[in-house]
Amino acid sequence: MLKKSHILFWLLLLSAAISECVIAATFWGNIDLLTYNFPWAQISAQHWLGLYRPQYAGTYQVNYPPLVPTLLWPFGQIINHFGLSITTGSGAHKAAAFLTIKLLGMLFQWLTAGFIYWKANSRRLSLVLGTLVLLNPSIWFNASFWGQADALLIFFIVVSFYYLQQQRFGWASFWFALGCLTKLQFMYLAPLFGLYLLLKARWPQVLACVSGIIGLNLLGWLPFMLAMRQPLLPLKVFTSGVTQYTEIIANGFNFWAGALKARIWSKQLRNTDHITSWLTYNHLNTVILVLIIISSCIWFWCVAKKKVAALPLAYTGAIYSGLIFMFTMGQHERYQLSMLAFVILLLLSQTEKNDLVRPLLWYSSVTLMTFLNQAVFYLSVYLKISSLQGFALALRLGGIINTLLFLLLVGELIWHRPQEVDYAK
Repeated sequence: MLKKSHILFWLLLLSAAISECVIAATFWGNIDLLTYNFPWAQISAQHWLGLYRPQYAGTYQVNYPPLVPTLLWPFGQIINHFGLSITTGSGAHKAAAFLTIKLLGMLFQWLTAGFIYWKANSRRLSLVLGTLVLLNPSIWFNASFWGQADALLIFFIVVSFYYLQQQRFGWASFWFALGCLTKLQFMYLAPLFGLYLLLKARWPQVLACVSGIIGLNLLGWLPFMLAMRQPLLPLKVFTSGVTQYTEIIANGFNFWAGALKARIWSKQLRNTDHITSWLTYNHLNTVILVLIIISSCIWFWCVAKKKVAALPLAYTGAIYSGLIFMFTMGQHERYQLSMLAFVILLLLSQTEKNDLVRPLLWYSSVTLMTFLNQAVFYLSVYLKISSLQGFALALRLGGIINTLLFLLLVGELIWHRPQEVDYAK
């Protein structure tokens, strides 16, 4: 017989799923859906191997790795079969169209909650932790209101780094490779994954994991590379994704949003603009990113030499992804969700209720700021605010608060220094 906690979790999951589906079907904001998700689903269903061909993609070419548009294939089949549209048709048809195109993100939120419930160290905590993820307002807004697929990013970070933390390197590499096939943002996490792998695994294991990740990614890209006769297609998609957005402030609540003057928004300052005659903002951004990676290398070297005590991987990942979001340019309003994924992993790592105080502080803080960041941006566009002054003020205030909050959380963590648990024992 099913345990009471299992039954209760399934009931909560069913209730959350019904609620999210109702929201998805009745909220008809089509920001990004009309230009990206919806046509990508249709293209995937009609011309899967032609996903990256301009003649099929039209103006808004697919700039994601192949797993997301491939996972949109069944939803595209439903859309094409029933002739669904998010702009025309009866109310029932539009509701069905919005629900269909938003289902992918919601499904992966439910999968993340189920994984947390399944893998929690304590049965007493599994229901609490699973419910926290299931009812997370930031992920709800992202998936059921907006219709974005960032829940996939969260799921693959949580699962891959969970297995890495458990030192089950084969499974960790498998899920990390799938993550790389999902979102370009996963590339930011490659140094962190590699450094932890070098710290904990033996050289034969490291070589096997790296080979497996590269091989699985090549396998995922291979049908499209052959169809388009472009062996460098992954590099082309990656560089187009990197260069597509040139704004220094891309609506993220980070240091740059808080530090730069309000006039920046109206002047659309870009990373190609010069600070001096020989230094552009893009150069400065590259230096910052390289410094974050070098600092991470130094930290792991000190840990390996036992000069400092290791932090739990979830904290290390949250700080690393937080540094990238807060201090590099071009960070969108949704990109801090990678930090939220590591905080969810932090919850999963706890064994007792009295261990939850600091993780819950991180979880509530990051959830609140990611929710507000997405909501402020989305509603300003959805409500068609004519003046940028109010949005610019909210963006700057959000940037200041979020950066200071992040620094306070990291400072408190450094002060108390929780120790890493050896999961290999």
